[in-house]
Amino acid sequence: MLAMLDGLARIDWSSLGVGDGAAEVPGLLAAMASPDTGERERALRRFYSRVHHQGDVYRCTVAAMPFLAELADDRGNPSRADFVGLLAGICESCVDFADDELRYAPSGDLIDFSELMPVVRGFAKDFERWARDADEAVRCAAIPALAQFPDDPARVADLLRARAPRETGTPTRLLVLSTAGTLALRFPEVVGPVVSWLARLAGDGTRDPVIRLAALAQQARCAPGAAGPELVSAAIGMLAAERLDHPARASTPTTAILGTLHEVLGDRLAERTSLLTEQLRSPDPDARLDAIRMARTLIAGWRGDHSALIIAVAGELAAENAQVAREAAAVLQTCFRIAEPARELVADCVTEAGPDTWSAPDEMRREAHQTAVQVLARLGDVRALPSLLAGLDSDVDAWRAVAVAGSLPQSRAELLPRLIERVDKLDLAGIDPFVDMKSSALITAVGRFADPASAESLVRVLDAAIRRELWSTAASVAEALAELGPAAVAALPLLRTAVAGPDRKARSAALAALWAIGGEVQEVLPLLVGHLAGPSVYFLDVVAEILGQIGADATEAVPYLKKLAGAQDEWNQWSRVEAADALWRIAGEPATQLVLDALLSAWRENQATSNAVTATLERMGAAAAPALPDLEAELAKARRGGRFDRVDTDEDLQETCRRLILRLSRLNQI
Repeated sequence: MLAMLDGLARIDWSSLGVGDGAAEVPGLLAAMASPDTGERERALRRFYSRVHHQGDVYRCTVAAMPFLAELADDRGNPSRADFVGLLAGICESCVDFADDELRYAPSGDLIDFSELMPVVRGFAKDFERWARDADEAVRCAAIPALAQFPDDPARVADLLRARAPRETGTPTRLLVLSTAGTLALRFPEVVGPVVSWLARLAGDGTRDPVIRLAALAQQARCAPGAAGPELVSAAIGMLAAERLDHPARASTPTTAILGTLHEVLGDRLAERTSLLTEQLRSPDPDARLDAIRMARTLIAGWRGDHSALIIAVAGELAAENAQVAREAAAVLQTCFRIAEPARELVADCVTEAGPDTWSAPDEMRREAHQTAVQVLARLGDVRALPSLLAGLDSDVDAWRAVAVAGSLPQSRAELLPRLIERVDKLDLAGIDPFVDMKSSALITAVGRFADPASAESLVRVLDAAIRRELWSTAASVAEALAELGPAAVAALPLLRTAVAGPDRKARSAALAALWAIGGEVQEVLPLLVGHLAGPSVYFLDVVAEILGQIGADATEAVPYLKKLAGAQDEWNQWSRVEAADALWRIAGEPATQLVLDALLSAWRENQATSNAVTATLERMGAAAAPALPDLEAELAKARRGGRFDRVDTDEDLQETCRRLILRLSRLNQI
């Protein structure tokens, strides 16, 4: 190490950057050579934070590379694997940055990474040597780097092929296989030999099923076009064999392997479902957790009929392992109405557990039950009611019951009085004036019942919120009062106060309630037009919706709406859509071209607007005919879309597109 320290002293580190940790490098490298474990670890952490922060590479980082290699070769240093991993990370960052050629460091230094590649490749032989090191930790740190910057990819492929049978640990053997796959993807000249080797491994029935499965996954990764139906059949057979070989295995090493297979299979839903169903047969709870999480990714990310998979996941609600049951319930919760095929399984599980489980002492089991109850309630199933009442009456995690109470309008007699009682007990003194999630959820739940019985309590809360200037709460109450319509007439004076208040959200919500309850065009329209004429238009969705409901009597708003609908900058897609919807409802067919241009341009620029766009297209009827290609293109997509990329909004989007395509296609045939 003395030679290394002498070398550090010969470099003018202060010339290698300002403010990026250059001056610290010699001290950090010297500390990494320390026999003291704590000192080495602190120096390593500091190096990452100052000299290789979030993968960045500076001139001083590059200057440190030879010294890190020397540290990695010091067999008396217990942290060798850490130094190999650090050097590998720096080299891989240089490879990634080389595509950008020139890159500025935070210090302002300009680094030409394309010129650095010879330096990086100069370490290739070192990594090959470390990949054969006697220390398994050093080998594991070095092996992934072999695929990144080899000077001879074919030699590296041979090294990996020779290394695999010599490794005794399953994680290290899997690392060798995944590195071989990455090498083949990066360097086409070795695809053939690597794929042939992986195919031989996958087909060798004498080997560990996990290794065979990994070889199969990497083979498919390297040549996805050649992954036929037999791929999943083979994988399922290997999973079954793995269960037989390791019936008592405490955890599964197959998570990453199966993730690779699912990535290769992409939109092949039937095959992925078969694979996941097999994964769910594992006696290992960790393996089933993996399968449930992968099922969530599949359902949330890809369109198609997921009924069989949803039913398979629902079967885990009764699992002895509470974490498995909780994860299964969480997946079903993201499914919204497409959880319907699992309704009876969910209901049986909820009913068998009983309402007392809502307050069970085991937190994980309690959450599994509560989430399953929420799933059932969102399906409109009254069998969720006993548990919801238990939650509201016990006040244990009552927020979960509140969140779905409005999904059971048929149970208003039992639910609404309890919700109103909670509204009456709200302590506004403890509410955040800007963000009011808890009481807002409660008030929203009451509003969903749209029952006049709640008017008095809501008006009382609105009065208190305005007096305390709790505008977030006032906005939530105004939205709930709007659901009551004329039954909330007593709230009009308070709403007029909120309309004149300082908070934009509260103003817009109060304005919507004022219209829904009072319905006086002569009062509301000037306020709406004044909002549009202002220097900044906020909460246009509320304003546009009211204008749309007013319809032809709101013609004085048309010039402002045309301006908003016709604006084409990249930040105003939502404004375009909202203004276009109101414009159509007010002006009708004369505004067709402007409305269509606004809607379709916004949709093409921002997929999140799709639900709002298609809702307006449906309102337009035959005038929406030019949008037919966009509608057909949307349905042709395999990936989910819609607002927030959620299952429910995407399912709504697909249904609306199908209705529109059917209607417009028929019109074209007439």
